[in-house]
Amino acid sequence: MKKKLLYLGWLIYRDIHHSGLNGVIAKEERKTILRLNQFVILALMVNFLSVLTYFYHSLYISALINITSAYFFLLAYYLNSRKKPAAARIVSVINLSLYLVV
Repeated sequence: MKKKLLYLGWLIYRDIHHSGLNGVIAKEERKTILRLNQFVILALMVNFLSVLTYFYHSLYISALINITSAYFFLLAYYLNSRKKPAAARIVSVINLSLYLVV
């Protein structure tokens, strides 16, 4: 049972990690898309853990800020999967900068 859950988690990770790689893509563009997908996955995991922690400690405004930040990271993921990596990179960098300031 544990192996099935790990395999399912690995399949989901691979689907998210390799999204936006349809058709023939240059090697550098492929690396850029994969790196941005990894960055977004990591940022979403950190946001998820932060939201859980903030709700546990009754810090609802901080949790709301993290949920908003996660929304913008999901927007960056969507743009990256639709072959707009430049816009996705801009959204994710601005979001990360604003998140660190707040």
